[in-house]
Parts: sequence; structure tokens; C-alpha cells
Amino acid sequence: MKKGKVYIAGAGAGDVGCLTLKVKDIIEKADIILYDNLVSDEILSFSSPKAVLVDVGKIASFHKLKQEDTNNLLIEFSKKYDIVLRLKGGTPFVFGRGAEEAEVLLKNDVDFEIMQGVSSVTSVPESMGIPLTHREFASSFYVVTGRKKRDFDLNEDDYKRIASLKDTTLVFMMSVAKANIIAQNLISAGKDKNTKAAIISNGTLANAQKYEYTLEELSQVEDTGIFDTPGMLIVGEVVKLSDKLNSSSKKLLNGKRIIINVPKEKGDKLQKKLYNLGAQVLNVSTNCLEKKYDRKEILNFFDNNYERQLKILQEEIIKEVNEKNSNKLLKKLKNINNGYICFTSAYAVDIFFDILKENSIDIRQLFGYKICVVGSATSDKLKSYGIMSDIMPNIYDAKSLAEELINQRAKKVICILPHNIQSDLYTQLLENNIDCVRINIYEKKSKKVKIYREKTNDIYVFTSSSSVTGLVNSYEKEHFRGRLAFCIGKQTKKIAEQYGFNTVMSDNATIEELIRCIEKYYA
Repeated sequence: MKKGKVYIAGAGAGDVGCLTLKVKDIIEKADIILYDNLVSDEILSFSSPKAVLVDVGKIASFHKLKQEDTNNLLIEFSKKYDIVLRLKGGTPFVFGRGAEEAEVLLKNDVDFEIMQGVSSVTSVPESMGIPLTHREFASSFYVVTGRKKRDFDLNEDDYKRIASLKDTTLVFMMSVAKANIIAQNLISAGKDKNTKAAIISNGTLANAQKYEYTLEELSQVEDTGIFDTPGMLIVGEVVKLSDKLNSSSKKLLNGKRIIINVPKEKGDKLQKKLYNLGAQVLNVSTNCLEKKYDRKEILNFFDNNYERQLKILQEEIIKEVNEKNSNKLLKKLKNINNGYICFTSAYAVDIFFDILKENSIDIRQLFGYKICVVGSATSDKLKSYGIMSDIMPNIYDAKSLAEELINQRAKKVICILPHNIQSDLYTQLLENNIDCVRINIYEKKSKKVKIYREKTNDIYVFTSSSSVTGLVNSYEKEHFRGRLAFCIGKQTKKIAEQYGFNTVMSDNATIEELIRCIEKYYA
């Protein structure tokens, strides 16, 4: 019987930046992922499109599956899949039941590996500028959980022992629902009623909240339902440093969640820039890009081009050699124009040159063609292959590139495009009787998605019209009415507005300009 391996891994405190490289790597490789409620959508978005995702999450007072059921699933799936990932919030061996699951796997002779995560015990307070230790206030910290295997509360002796700890920060995990009772018991056990306390909900995430009290004030809170879970209670004088040391609150997009829809092959640049501005970024990635081309069409194109080049060169060389005019010959060779090759995306450039390599086509066969691009990102991608673009419009969109070619009365225009996608460039050239052909070399495949933990104040960023339609097709047409969306290009803006988004458009169609547009909006 086939047996796989189970990885028990920690996803960190919630923010994708708390995810270790080792755990990210196994998320990308996993065949099946059993994840908890504390694992964010942003982290799950790293999973393979082919991976099976199983929600075994636990929310306060509600467990979707009993722990025994989860244990049994791990054993069962280890017989069906090569890589089984048990993904937990924080780190597996700190209030994560990871040890219990590992013991069950060991008992059932299932191969497993523990992968450490960043514990919320330390990272959540730090995200709010609260140090657990500080030479002026605390030389140690003490961590308590609000839950054990059986229903259990700290007794009077426990509180006396905890309250008597000197120069110690107290951290109560999974305890916000009874934070007022804990405060009352600490005061009764002798803790100074003026001791600082803080409750942090959804720590490290865009919707994180911090509530500061003295123990006396907290003990008088009547409804702890105001505190979202997951959350923790921190008691100690280190809390007073929070406002001064909370560096994340100074970032422009702190507290904002931004939804982008970019193929995973292209999304890193935008995601990183928004994240560095303090945003929580979720890439729903409804579109994936795959190379797909007609090999015969490609080979015929280059074979015909090669023969045409030889003929032109022969004619020019014979003519100018007879006239003994080498300077004129060089000038003519430099200005030879076999036609135009147009790229509308950086990804198309990558695929195009990958096809050349795959079919042993010499890059020099592009000699004589004018290379056209829609914008600077595509131009930069060409430079990485040692080729400079000849034509790039001042306004970075397909319509402007088409106008440039129409004004030049261009002949023999080759449009490198994806399958089954309407192209404004190709359509406009045809409408103006420009001799052009379309070569499709990749396709966009769409999937339906659901944005978990969705909020009406989520912000959307769209880099193309297909990124809009790819998302909205998963929902009712009116679902996004009134939501804020930042868009690249007039066509993207137009489509977004058709679905009810309130739009803001960048001045130019580049990621850099889009980021500047967002910064200007929130400045």
C-alpha cells in the first residue's frame, strides 16, 4: 500500500510575512492540506491549484471536527497522498496540539516531520509594539492557556502563584472571552489593580485591534464579546510602550486588506510592493497562464522569414557592391524592415523566447523586425533577453500602440497574444486595414474562487480587464457594487465600473504608477 509523509507545520501568527520559507515550500508542494481556522487566505493562496484543501478549523466554542476525527484523517490521507500537510496557526508545539497528532502518527507507523512556525505568543505583541521583556519592566514572561484537554479553569492557588511573579509579563492565550474574570481574579490574588493590560485581536492582520486597560478597568468590562477572536491578553507594564514602539502603525496601508487578481506567475512584484506599504495582500489568482502554441505555425513563420531575409540581403549587397558604396549598404541593412512583432505583456515575452529555445530557433532570425511593446514592463522584460524595443507608446495601452502602427501605415504586423482573448490591438489594426496576423502562444485558464473572511471595506487592485471578470464571475453581478478598486488602463476601469466598483485609475499603465496612485490616494 502506498504510504505518504505527513508534515505538521506552523503557518505563523497570521500575517504572510510570518511564514517561514521552509513551510511556504511545503505548502506549494503539498497534495492535500488540512488547515486550521487561524491559517489566513493569503497563506493558503500559495498552495498548488491541484491541491485538495480540507478545513478542519476550530473557532472558539465551535469545532468543525473533533480532534480524534482530524487524527484519523491524517492517517487515512497518508495512505492516499505523497505529501500530506497539517497546517496550523503559530507553531505546532505551542498550544497547537501538534504533539498529540505526532504521537498518533507515530503509534500508527506513519512517517511525519515537524516544521516550526513563528509563535503568536511573541509575534502578536511585537506587532503592536509590546515587548514581552524589557530591562526596566520585565525580565521574564509567563504564558498561560485558557483551555486544556478537559474543561478547566485556573484555581485560587494558581492565580496567587501567577500574581506573585515579579518583573514578569503575563500572556494569556485563548482567554479573551473571560478576560474580565481573569482581571478580577488577578486583583483578588494580590496583583496591583493599576497594572497595565492589553487585549489584541487578530494580531498581525489588517483587522488587528488593540484595547488597553488597567486591570481594574478590564475587570469592569461587562461584555467581552466586543473582543474578536483569535485574541490574547497581556498583563504587565510593558504594555505602556505600545504606542511608542508600534512601527507598523506608521505604514501608509497599515490596517488595510487589498485583494489582487494576478496569475501566480506574475503576482510577486505587485504583492511585495503593497505588503511593504503595510497592507495585508490576498492574491485570489483566478487566472493561470499556460504555454500553448501551434509548433507548425511558429516554424513556418521563422522559415519564411529566414528566406525573405536572405533575398533582401542578397539584393542589397549585390546592388551596393556594384556601386562600391559600403556606407550606404550599412545604412540600408540597418533600416531593413521585415515587419513588426508586437508584445502586449511581459509574460508573452517569456513564453515567446521559451518557444524559440524549445524549437532551436536562433534569435538572430528576428533580424529586420521592429519590436513593439505596450509598456515599460514589457520593454524591461525584452531587455533581459538582450533586445531593445523599437516602438513603445507614451500611453501604455494596446489602443495607443495600435494608433502608432496605424500612423506609420505599418505592414506585416505580428501580434503575439493569448488564445481566446479579444485583443484591442489586433482588432483596431484590422479595422484600419493594417496587414496583421495573430499568433497565439499561451492561454488563460480561469477558476472560480471564494474570498474567505470577506469584508465590505476590502480594497481591490486590478491590472487588466480579465482580472476584473475573473473575480466577479465567481459572484453575483451586484456583489461588488460600491467597493473601491484601483485600476491600470481605461479598459480595466471601464469593465470594473460595469460591475459597480468605484474606480481610481493610475496615470500610466505600469505597476509603479499604480502604486503611486494608491499612495497618493491614502496620503
